[in-house]
Amino acid sequence: MKNSLNEVLTDENVIKLETVKPFLNNKELQDNLSAFLLNRFDENIKSFEKYLPDIFQKFVNYLPVRKFKFFCTDNGIPNLVFADNNEILYKYIDPILFCKIQVETWLKTKVNQIYFTEEEDLYGQFTLKYNNPIAKLVSALKQQTDTPSIQECQALPFTTVFGIGLGYPLAEILEKIEIDNLLIFEPNCDLFYASIYAFDWKNLLEYSFQNNKSINIFTGFQINSFHQVLDDFFRIRGNFQIGCFATYIHYQSHEIRNILDLFNQRIKIINFSTGFFDDILFGLSHTCNTLLNKRKFVKNASLPQKYKNYPVLIIGSGPSLDKDLPFLRKNQDKALIVACGTAIDSLYHAGIHPDFYANTERVPEIVQALSVINDENFFDDIFIMCTNVTHPHLLSKFKHHAIFGKVDEPYYMRLCEFLDDFVRIQYAQLMSPLVGNMGVSGILHLGFENLYLFGLDNGKKQGQQKLHSQNTVLYNQIGHKETTDYNELNHLVPGNFGDMCQSGVLYDESRESISYLLRKFQDKNSEIRCYNCSDGAFIQHTLPLHSSDVADDFDAKEQLDKKDFFNYLTNVRSFYLKVNEQTVNNIFKTQTFKKICNEIKEKFSFSYSTKKECLVNIYVLQKFLVTTCENKENEFYVTLIMGNIQMTLISIINLLYLEKNEIQCLKKIKKIIEIFNDFLTEAPDIFDYIPNYIMGRHRDFFKNGKLGKDMPHCKAPLLPPEPSILKNKFDDPVKHFVKRYG
Repeated sequence: MKNSLNEVLTDENVIKLETVKPFLNNKELQDNLSAFLLNRFDENIKSFEKYLPDIFQKFVNYLPVRKFKFFCTDNGIPNLVFADNNEILYKYIDPILFCKIQVETWLKTKVNQIYFTEEEDLYGQFTLKYNNPIAKLVSALKQQTDTPSIQECQALPFTTVFGIGLGYPLAEILEKIEIDNLLIFEPNCDLFYASIYAFDWKNLLEYSFQNNKSINIFTGFQINSFHQVLDDFFRIRGNFQIGCFATYIHYQSHEIRNILDLFNQRIKIINFSTGFFDDILFGLSHTCNTLLNKRKFVKNASLPQKYKNYPVLIIGSGPSLDKDLPFLRKNQDKALIVACGTAIDSLYHAGIHPDFYANTERVPEIVQALSVINDENFFDDIFIMCTNVTHPHLLSKFKHHAIFGKVDEPYYMRLCEFLDDFVRIQYAQLMSPLVGNMGVSGILHLGFENLYLFGLDNGKKQGQQKLHSQNTVLYNQIGHKETTDYNELNHLVPGNFGDMCQSGVLYDESRESISYLLRKFQDKNSEIRCYNCSDGAFIQHTLPLHSSDVADDFDAKEQLDKKDFFNYLTNVRSFYLKVNEQTVNNIFKTQTFKKICNEIKEKFSFSYSTKKECLVNIYVLQKFLVTTCENKENEFYVTLIMGNIQMTLISIINLLYLEKNEIQCLKKIKKIIEIFNDFLTEAPDIFDYIPNYIMGRHRDFFKNGKLGKDMPHCKAPLLPPEPSILKNKFDDPVKHFVKRYG
C-alpha cells in the first residue's frame, strides 16, 4: 500500500497517451467498460431523480461542452481522455489510489474554526454583555489546546468539497469521517456529468438521506450567485456550522480558485449577516423615529429621461482623491456630486460643494465626524442619502433627505405589512459594508446611468502611507484612527491602473457588492456606464479611466440645472408617511416576543450525556428555529435574536471539538447555556423599550449606570463612557465654506 502522494507520483505510476492506446484498442475491455458505465449512469440518474431532482433535470439529457472518451486499464477503474488535446484526467494508473492518498494527506490537516473573542463594548450592548463571558471561556480553552486535525475529529458538522473529478474522493472522505452537512461545488459541468457514469452516486445518496445527512451539490453556477448559495445554506442549516468545518480541494483551476477565495471571505462574516439583537433594536427605533418625525423617503418610481444621463461623481476619501481635486473643483457645477462618508470633510476643505452626503451607519458618532466642518450653513443644500436605520441626530443635521429602505433588516417586511405606504419606498440593495456602496447603490436606484468613481480606493496602493485623503481633517488633524480590526489591510489585489493594492475583508466585500450591483443593473439597462477614476483597487464592471481621460468630455459639458433636479427630488420623487406613535406601538408586541423567548429557552435547555447527544440537540434546535420562522408572525421575533443564538451555538461547537475531556466539555457547555438563557430572560425587557431604544439615548433607560439587570449567571457590567472620535483639538482655518474652481 502506497502511503504518500510522492510514492504514487512515480514514473511507473504515471499514465501517458502511449500507455492508454492499447487499452483503448482493446475492444472487449472497452465494451465491458461501456456496459458498466451505462448501467451506472442509469442507476445514478434515477437516484438523482429521487433525491436531488434539480441535478436530475440538469444532467439527464446533458451534452458535454468538451468531448471526452472513457477508458480503463486492466485494473478496470474508469478514467477519461479529452478529445481536443488528448489530455488525460487522472494521469495515474490507479485514480482511486491517487484519491485515497490525497484524502489521507488532507485528513492530517487542521480543521477550520471561526470563534469569537471578548470585544470592547463601546456603547452598552446586550449582545456583548452575554457573549463576552462565553467568548472568555472559549478563548481560555483555545490558548491551552491545539486545533485538532480532521481525522482526530472523526465527525464534522460541515465540510465543503471544491471539485470532485470523477467523484472518487467523495467515497474516500466519507469512509474516513462522518459529515452531517456536505457542500459540493463542481464548477465544471462536464466533469460532474462524467462522474455520473463513473462514481457510485446511488450509494452515496441513499446513505445520506437514510441517515439524515445533508448533501448539497452546486454545478457550473455563476460566481456572482455564490453568496446567495452560501447564505441560503446557512439560513436553513445554521451559521453554527462554521464553529468547526473542513475544506477539501480535489484539483486546481481558475474557477475553483475564485470560488475558494469567495468562500473564505464570506465564511469570515457569515454570522454577522444575520444581525444582532442590539443592532436590530437600534435600527428599528431609528426607523420609527424617522417615520414619526416625517423625514422624506425616496419613492419607488422611474427617473425622468432628462436626468438619466446627468454625470454623477461618487467620491470617497481614499488617498487617490487628492490628485483629482483640481478636476473636481473645475467640474463641480457640471455633475451631481455624492460625498461618501468622510469625503464630505475632504471636499469641504478643498472648496468643492457636494449635492449628496452618503451614509450607511446607524451609530451616533457620525454627527461628531461632521462637527469638524465649522460652517453649519454648508449642509443647508445637501441631501443626506441614507437608509431608514440612520441615527435621528444625523438626520436632524440636514434639511433635505433622500432615505431609502434597507430591505434586509428583519423588521422591514413587518413594517410593509402594517404600514400601507411603506411599500412605496424605494429600497436600496447592497448599500453596505462601506459608504461608497451607499453612494453607488443610491445613485443606481435613483435611475442615473452615467457614474464616475473618485477616491473609492478600497484600500491603498503598495507604498502609500495614508489610507485617506490628506484633506480629511478627521484623520489627519483630529486624530481619528484610520484602521481597525474590521478594515485591516492583510492581502494584495489588482490595482485599477495596474500595480497591486493593499486590501482587507471589508474592502473586498465592498468591491464585490459594487461589481454585482453594477452587473445586475447593466443586465437590465445597457446604457449604464461606470467609470472608475480611483487609483486604488480594480472593480469589475467598471471602466478604468484617469480624470485626464475624461477632461475634454467635461470641458464640453454645460452646467447642470441642479435647482430643477432638486425640486423634482423633493416634491415628486420623495414623500413622508403619515404615521402616529399609537400605530407604531401596535406593530410590536412584547408579550409575543417573550413567549417566543421562553419557547427557545425550553429548547435550548436540552439534556445530554455525550458530545454526540449535544450536537444532535443543536440540530433539533436549529430545525425548531427554521420551523418556527415558517409562521409569519413568529419569524420577526425569532429573527431578532437569531444572530445571538447562532453566535452562542458557534461557541458550543468550538468547545465540542477543542475540549477533549468529555465531562469537562459538557460542564462548560452547560455554563454557556445558562448564560444564554439569562439573555433570553432579559431580552423581552429590552424589547419593551421600542420604539425609543435609540443608540446612545438608550442609556437613559438604565438609571443605575449598569447595562440592565444582574442575572443569575451573568452580572450587569457598567455602562461604558460615551465614545468620542475627536481625539485632538484643531483650530481649523476654514471657518466658512468657499467654493473654489482652480
